Amino acid sequence: MRLYWFLLALFSCAILALVHNVATAESLYWTYRWLDVPMHLLGGFGMASLLIAFLFRYRPVYLLLGMVAISVGWEVFEVLIGTPQSADYVFDTAKDLLNNAIGGSVAYVLARYTIWHSA
Repeated sequence: MRLYWFLLALFSCAILALVHNVATAESLYWTYRWLDVPMHLLGGFGMASLLIAFLFRYRPVYLLLGMVAISVGWEVFEVLIGTPQSADYVFDTAKDLLNNAIGGSVAYVLARYTIWHSA
């Protein structure tokens, strides 16, 4: 495991959890519709950072598969717990998955040019 990537993942997930708890308690997701975008960007970055921390070698396919599994799993989880769904649910879910992918891509690029630079 790469300690720095693990700590980065923990830090980004802690920020994500803190902001999410405040946003949920104060109904900020409904007041500020744009808040969902940075949350999914940060979530994608945090997920990818955690996966990178546990990948011992350059394995972009494993990173991609892990990101897809976690992202789709989260969207299914939101449905199962009864998160209120908007009329444009399909578009919103696609946007969430895209933002997760963008956040994960940022983590991938950082890893590619730091710890995976010789791969």
